[in-house]
Amino acid sequence: MNQACHYRRLRLLLPVVWFALLAGGTTARAALPPLDPPEVFFTNLADRLLQQQLGLRLTEIQVAPTNQYEPAVHRLFQVTANLYDATSTNEFPAVFRPWFEVRSNGVFLAGFTNDNRASTVDAWLETNPYGLPMVIAARPGFPNFNEFTLRSDVLVQRKLQITRTAPPRIGIFPNATNQMYVVGLSNFLGVEAWNSHDSTVSGPYPRAVTLSVSNLTTLWMSNDLGWQTGRVLTASATTNIAAGWLGGIMRGFAVPMATNQGFLSNAVYRFANNTFDNTSTNAFETNMPGFPLPYWILAVSNRLQVLMTDGGRLIDFVLLDAMQSTDLHQRLVGGVNPFQAIGGVSATMAGVWNTNRLLGPSGPTEGIRRQMDISLGNITTSLAEWRSFTLSPTLSQGAKDLAIDMFRVFWGFTQLTTNLIQTNSSLAMVAPFNPAARLAIATTWQANDPLIHHRASDLNYGPTSNYQYLRPNQPATNIAPSSLGRLNSSYSPWSGNPLSSNTDPSAHDRSVRDPHVYGADDWDFPVNTPLAPGWLGRVHRGTPWQTLYLKADAAPLFTWLQHSPEARTHPTNDWRLVALIASLFNTNDPRALTSVNTTSAAVWAATFSGLTVLSNSLSNPTLFTQLQFDIDTITAASPQLAPLVDGISRHRTAQPGQYFAEVAGFLAVPELSSASPWLNLADFQPSHGLNDEAYELLPSQLLALVRADPVVLATRAGPCIELRCQALDGYAYRVEGSASLTNWVTVSEPHFPTNGTFTLTTPATNGPQFFRAVWLP
Repeated sequence: MNQACHYRRLRLLLPVVWFALLAGGTTARAALPPLDPPEVFFTNLADRLLQQQLGLRLTEIQVAPTNQYEPAVHRLFQVTANLYDATSTNEFPAVFRPWFEVRSNGVFLAGFTNDNRASTVDAWLETNPYGLPMVIAARPGFPNFNEFTLRSDVLVQRKLQITRTAPPRIGIFPNATNQMYVVGLSNFLGVEAWNSHDSTVSGPYPRAVTLSVSNLTTLWMSNDLGWQTGRVLTASATTNIAAGWLGGIMRGFAVPMATNQGFLSNAVYRFANNTFDNTSTNAFETNMPGFPLPYWILAVSNRLQVLMTDGGRLIDFVLLDAMQSTDLHQRLVGGVNPFQAIGGVSATMAGVWNTNRLLGPSGPTEGIRRQMDISLGNITTSLAEWRSFTLSPTLSQGAKDLAIDMFRVFWGFTQLTTNLIQTNSSLAMVAPFNPAARLAIATTWQANDPLIHHRASDLNYGPTSNYQYLRPNQPATNIAPSSLGRLNSSYSPWSGNPLSSNTDPSAHDRSVRDPHVYGADDWDFPVNTPLAPGWLGRVHRGTPWQTLYLKADAAPLFTWLQHSPEARTHPTNDWRLVALIASLFNTNDPRALTSVNTTSAAVWAATFSGLTVLSNSLSNPTLFTQLQFDIDTITAASPQLAPLVDGISRHRTAQPGQYFAEVAGFLAVPELSSASPWLNLADFQPSHGLNDEAYELLPSQLLALVRADPVVLATRAGPCIELRCQALDGYAYRVEGSASLTNWVTVSEPHFPTNGTFTLTTPATNGPQFFRAVWLP
């Protein structure tokens, strides 16, 4: 593929559109988005990042009927907001809200507004039925949304009824058996916010905070025959937290919502019409062929809104569409044996949910036969198990024996005890033992990095569910994986979760998280800084526990997908991203920059001279200890300079054509960062003795000093434009032109530089003209 130099896109602006005078020797640059108004900076820069990283324009992102607002898209918006926030003097995080445009072929993202007022949130939500989040800059110092937990508690009881055509007599047996499934279902919703900042380090949060939470829950049961039943439930809560909100990994958790919602209560499933009826629990269906197993799919959809405000200003906002579905046929009545799943249950009792049929496809299941044998006393069970696995209030062994004898007599059998049994002249009787099974389905969306949490994909990368089988009378509690009121199990900064004994294989992997960032207090984000490439590596990149990535390590894709749901968010994509941003922020004349392809050791020595590097000097570092560095200034005599220049040369010669097509390839040189000759990388130094700044200080400074090849200088020469291209001898180039920086056409090719340059002349046209030289490998 032909490689274009994106580091410096030079343009000629003609008076027809904008007035710009380009005298000889003056370079023209691609327009830098202004910082004010913020929306212009945000939309212009985000649009450029989208084009480079995903091949998309901001206004090409469809949100309905197909939602193309994917995690990789949101990450680039998050990066853009974080970049803007680094320049802001605002006390609160920057907040950018999407707005939309309806077109003939759907609804599309149209732009963003900058608004952090709580008073306008409801009006904005009216315009956003698509569930897109606000983009809130990642800024430490503030409490955040942390967890949403949903637990569905399902209780199913199977009842049996026998019928006869005449009053009971010994030796005259019933003529039919009917079954009934009774279902109860309730929902628990829990929401948690967290002040993740250790109060002993940064102090408590100084002002009062209001947490407003609302949730719209839609529940429905369905199967292959269609919809069975459904319900829409709402819940809301407001919590005021006084000034002085303490924080840290052992405290700082606030739970503004923890509520139960009923869905079904003793609902009887009707096989004949595939519905649930809240009717008498003894109204059995009759004349049903065979003993069918119910087939239910439970789906629960939530639209959660969490608003966190400080004095009427947004400090956090989450709009989360979360859904989970469970095949209850598989999980409760037709697949998993719920009594076996509990553990510690006798084989006799576990058999009542056996779904095998030994008497043909229309015969009773072995579980129904076992239930009938227990009800008749043909199989002995303990009183404890009888009481534990049915909902009948059998208080004593005598009451159990009496119930069995009454059922036996109704069947036409002799009784097992000497109990006095009253004559039962009815023609139908319910079995005394009717097993019930309880399933708690816990699903949680948890933040790993508390600063990244505005999409479901940010929250543990989708739901983590746990199916827990309980005894019928055993209440569901705050079961795993829920962690309301305590540190999330998914919380995993450098060195892993501090409260977990589980070994995280990537706990000290600098390719997937920033070294020495053990928690929210360890970030060093730029604040109130002028636009400059030097601080880009300190800006949060929008994936957990990482700033924009300047290191040379490349995480294997499998490893990365354990940390992010999107391959397109891989950290090495930042090499191109920061090169583009640096080209916009850099005010240096590109002709004065060092080509990343120079082979001159003297030029590299001059480029590196005066730059500072860190050398870790703590001989035996341990986790959480204060790091210790020596600050060195590079000189032409620095002994580390030779292996550094050699590393650049070696990496360049390994490229196609022995040529760095972009600054991105240059950033992959290990000696610039992860294998810097100034760093001690022995033993425990990488895991305990180094931080991200030590690795990335050198490349962060180089972003303002280097460029890719070539550089194009455009000057007006009467009715023509003269293009002077600074490039490398021995390589071929094509010159392309564009009126939009999007669609490029060939102006002329091939060109071969002599003494580092080639020139050509092309006619000027009305409107903006952009030119670039493309290396032809």
